Amino acid sequence: MDTPLLGYEYVMLQRLLAHSLNLPLPESGQCNIYCGVLVSDGSNIFQIFEYQSLEQRIFQQLQLIPVDKASLCHDEINKIQFDRTKKDYFPVYHFPGDACFVVKM
Repeated sequence: MDTPLLGYEYVMLQRLLAHSLNLPLPESGQCNIYCGVLVSDGSNIFQIFEYQSLEQRIFQQLQLIPVDKASLCHDEINKIQFDRTKKDYFPVYHFPGDACFVVKM
């Protein structure tokens, strides 16, 4: 997909690029209006979602926090009765590890 990045993911990509090139990190606090990965086709803005089960989403989110806190959260989540196999759409907040970007001039 050839599309410009918008919002927070634009800043995240700048941070990744700056880190890999040993440059100063960009200013923070910009583009905090949007949550998740956004793309544009020139006239419309789209937010990226992934379709997965609640169980998959919970596991994915627990991987992002420290182990001791994840353990506490896991214990609390297990006390709640809900259909863990139910699937839904969840916003994508992070680039996948295998994401590839081309910087155009």
